[in-house]
Amino acid sequence: MISLIWNVRGAASSAFRRTFKEIIRQHKPDISILLETKCSGENAKNVIRQIGFNNYIWEEAQGFAGGIWICWNRADLNISIVESHAQFIHTKIQEDGKKEWFFTAVYANPHYQMRILIWPKLLDIANTMRGEWLIAGDFNEIKDSSEKKGGAAIDLNACNRFANWINESGLIDLGFIGSRFTWRGPQWEGQERVFKRLDRGLANNQWRTRLHDATVEVLTRRRSDHHPLLIKTERVTHIANNKPFRFKAMWTLHPEFQNCFNDSWNNQASLCSALNKLKEDLQEWNKNSFGNIFKTKRRLLNRIEGIQRSNSYGRNPYLEDLEQKLNRELDDILDKEESFWLQKSRENWIVDGDRNTRYYHTKIIVKRGKNRIMKLKGTDGEWIEEEEELGDHIINHFKNIYQNEVMTVPFELKYYAPPDFTNNDCRRFITPLNEEEVRKAIFSIGSLKAPGSDGFPALIYKSNWDSMKGKVQEFIDMCWRNPETIRQANSTLIALVPKINNPELINQFRPIALCNVCYKVITKVLVERLKPHLNDRIAAHQSSFIPGRKIQDNIIIAKELIHTMKRMKGRKQFMVIKIDFEKAYDRMSWDFLKTRLEEFRLPDKMVEIIMQCVSTVSFNVIWNGNKTEEFIPRKGLRQGDPIFALLVRYVHGQALASHRTKCAGRGMEADWGG
Repeated sequence: MISLIWNVRGAASSAFRRTFKEIIRQHKPDISILLETKCSGENAKNVIRQIGFNNYIWEEAQGFAGGIWICWNRADLNISIVESHAQFIHTKIQEDGKKEWFFTAVYANPHYQMRILIWPKLLDIANTMRGEWLIAGDFNEIKDSSEKKGGAAIDLNACNRFANWINESGLIDLGFIGSRFTWRGPQWEGQERVFKRLDRGLANNQWRTRLHDATVEVLTRRRSDHHPLLIKTERVTHIANNKPFRFKAMWTLHPEFQNCFNDSWNNQASLCSALNKLKEDLQEWNKNSFGNIFKTKRRLLNRIEGIQRSNSYGRNPYLEDLEQKLNRELDDILDKEESFWLQKSRENWIVDGDRNTRYYHTKIIVKRGKNRIMKLKGTDGEWIEEEEELGDHIINHFKNIYQNEVMTVPFELKYYAPPDFTNNDCRRFITPLNEEEVRKAIFSIGSLKAPGSDGFPALIYKSNWDSMKGKVQEFIDMCWRNPETIRQANSTLIALVPKINNPELINQFRPIALCNVCYKVITKVLVERLKPHLNDRIAAHQSSFIPGRKIQDNIIIAKELIHTMKRMKGRKQFMVIKIDFEKAYDRMSWDFLKTRLEEFRLPDKMVEIIMQCVSTVSFNVIWNGNKTEEFIPRKGLRQGDPIFALLVRYVHGQALASHRTKCAGRGMEADWGG
């Protein structure tokens, strides 16, 4: 179903009718909700007929203010009023053959003293709601400072009251696609124009869970100072022809899982071939033996319901025993379902004594809604909405970053000489990894953390360590002897995590590398071996990512410096230059990195292993659950790789230390923050 919600600021004019008909032709909504219509009685009926609707309900305008219309034409749609108020209409919607749900259209009064009257009434509706509920419209409130641009400072108390009302009502903000702000204020001479997000869609947990693909699109503003909202509840279909494999934690609860694992694992020689074979066997086993837990749950519930109906006509010992058996099977299925949603939500805690399936399911739906990419602005500023074009735009962006030629800047570390490593340090750096180091590295990884391209999280290693440790240790030893082998485990997925709410540009997503567990073992051990030496080789001013240091120290020092400079008197002048650097880790030259590592006097073997970790990578981008084509980078480091932070601080810290020494030698004082 598609619903259009629009504060039209008056519906009686011919300009409104022309604009509205064009929106209807373009988007074809099933229900149209018009707010602040400013007309009522026979005049309202005439306008509704002129814009082409046969069915409607309304709340009369108060003179030339307010007014709410809900209009539709579909014959299979029945909308009835449950409660009506000058500022909202609460309705029940019934589609033929579908479950009924509730919808509330809101036009909150722009005057605060009138507006606050509806929050208790809507809270009462929320507290007595026993079904799926959507509430949408113009609330004339914002939740926080991110929902306003320009003008005076926000009223924090008002924002908190609105946010608290949403939480107390058990509502979930459906977010938005498109423009961040839904209302544009007037332009007064000499004053800044104000923009706010006054219009939104909210839903309770039941509605959001069933209609988990629902979206709220902010349409182009026309005629009114409010943008129309388009709420689509139908399932959004995506091309799913390249969905990556994911090991499911619930499989481990099945009594046949261990036999399937053992039969597959013990018949392969190497780790990589064993993982590939295990993936194939588990997919086949899941299809033929494990089955679809949701279909199984529905089948069991239907059988139990049938038995209970039969028992109402008389006692049947056989059916009573069968009911107990089916209930035990249902408990088993519910455990698996809880494990399924827990893994997808990747939460680390669970409330004792309660199956949190609904909680985890809701978390996933909200997370998917935030991470789903429905449209993006291209380099020309135009929106890209077609799925194939979106995929091309995303992969081309990352190819341009990681594959373009690197601009090399000559640089020598001649103004700063890091201390030498001792012979014992060097021997420890290049000593092959022992079994305890490997085990410790694997068990330090979150069991359900997002897996790499092979699809296996740390859980499978932890729960089957006795069986897997031999092949894992053999592979790690091979990588240490011949670092080129690292390539076999270095296929990486790039997950796109929004940097801001409702991003519009591809560079507003943070690319997080999802590395395979075996690769993480190597880099985690490298980090553990190098970490004790960071303090000696990174200047004291470099504070982030260094054990025992706090970035807050630099903030305090900066404030003290500014305070001191303000109080200084005399002819001698001082100046502070604040520069914001874009972190260019994804553009770092591998040659530059290698040279810096060699200048730090790391053993050649250590440098070789690190450079193989960095340079043998291949990438696939994950977006909307699908995997793009593979591409090979020529530069850059991966955010999400365990060794990422160490390399960035190690290299940049030494380079900055060299520049600082150089500046000091020329009579200049230079400093920087973490």
